[in-house]
Amino acid sequence: MQSRENAEKADYRRLLNTDKVIRIKNNGLYHVKNLKIYARMIYGMDTFGQYLLSPWYQLEDTISMNPLESKTIDFYGVNVQFAFSFDITWGTDFPYSGVFWTDSENNTWDAIDIELGGTCRMANIDIKVGDQKVVSESNCSAHKEWKP
Repeated sequence: MQSRENAEKADYRRLLNTDKVIRIKNNGLYHVKNLKIYARMIYGMDTFGQYLLSPWYQLEDTISMNPLESKTIDFYGVNVQFAFSFDITWGTDFPYSGVFWTDSENNTWDAIDIELGGTCRMANIDIKVGDQKVVSESNCSAHKEWKP
């Protein structure tokens, strides 16, 4: 029992001391408004060794992006679940808005890459977590904003 607890604590410390990054590129021909990234972080483990997760929180303040602009957000490895939403100025309402990663046990990756593309009425989005493409949508329709 003691060795499992030590292993769990070591895993938590490893994640706490791991730096990760989200890279966002707006290759679209539009201005992005209300871009939000949400996360859930590990704050402990239960008696069965399962992660205890915080409620969803906004990883960074609401941001906007011009066409051909990039943004980098650094965060700690204890953030293990993610959601993303963005709105287009004078375009499609929230072409993507939702949870894209909930695999808390798969946490050895070091980067999330989000690439926006297309035009204000025909937006595209690709999201990769590590080397795994988890979202690839084109000509996105309008959605309501996902909120935790």
